[in-house]
Amino acid sequence: AGNALTNEMMEEDISIILEMGANTIRLAHYQHAQYFYDLCDEKGLVIWAEIPYITMHMTNGRANTLTQMEELIVQNYNHPCIAVWGLSNEITAASAVNEDLLENHRLLNELAHKLDPTRKTTMANVFMLETTSPILEIPDVNSYNLYFGWYLGELDQNDEFFDKYHADYPDRCIGFSEYGADANPQYQSSHPEKGDYTESYQCIYHEHIAKMIADRPWLWATHVWNMFDFGAAHRTEGNRPGINDKGLVTHDRKIKKDAYYFYRANWNPEPMIYIAGRRNVNRVKPLVDVQVFSNVEEVILIVNDCQCGKMKPDSLKVCLFKDVPLRKGRNEIEVRANDSKKQLIDRCTWILQ
Repeated sequence: AGNALTNEMMEEDISIILEMGANTIRLAHYQHAQYFYDLCDEKGLVIWAEIPYITMHMTNGRANTLTQMEELIVQNYNHPCIAVWGLSNEITAASAVNEDLLENHRLLNELAHKLDPTRKTTMANVFMLETTSPILEIPDVNSYNLYFGWYLGELDQNDEFFDKYHADYPDRCIGFSEYGADANPQYQSSHPEKGDYTESYQCIYHEHIAKMIADRPWLWATHVWNMFDFGAAHRTEGNRPGINDKGLVTHDRKIKKDAYYFYRANWNPEPMIYIAGRRNVNRVKPLVDVQVFSNVEEVILIVNDCQCGKMKPDSLKVCLFKDVPLRKGRNEIEVRANDSKKQLIDRCTWILQ
């Protein structure tokens, strides 16, 4: 999102998405290139497409929103990848839910169904919006953007929010349209915490959310925000001005962050093994935890040519070897797993100061 991409760049992005094992993409809040839709058709991805009606409702902007919706649908109706049309994104973040805003959404919803009676409508709602709001009754299905555990609050509040919403409206189709935490791969911590911009905390965040989602099968769709770090001129995130780094992959596509491999272990059935925290090279404690993401039957940990243990991945495809001893100086960390076709190996080096 946020870049003018060549066809080759779009192909690379789709390849990275498929390698991770994702099957659905929520497109950002504007029209996208026809070639991108073509790629999604070809690869069997399921798409949420939406118009640039974002954050603030403008009373004199109604005609523009309707035109945007008409153009989005007329231009893309024949793309089988598209599953839902998005009416707006976080439109109540800076606007009250008044009759003019509600009427704008009713008209958008009616227009979408008139132009395309075969697909559902949806919208992404900001976390502050009360679940009793009448705007939630307009689209066929609705979703929420929640950032508990990053911008505010604690991770468990995501669980609590959805449980209460589902209990209050058991027949409503509820989704999770955005969740994420910023991470700069240069930032590492053995004691990660909310707001530190470390790759380490991003993993903790996504592991929690993945379990929350798995325990709630009634969520109709869930979308990580975002697949790639993207340009955002008004932000300074993690010491990088102009970049929103919630991506699972860096802006230049050169680094797949640890959280990317967490999802790959869970979503892509191809056998894999990966040592998390590999960029946290300099260590200060002689006992460390070694976290491994893998979807194989058993993982073997070897440190400095000595086997330190075996473990089966848990339900989230995580192995956590506790209190592994390091020696002063350079330590070679290796994990192995035997697949039916080949032996899988991953290695990294940590240095005990």
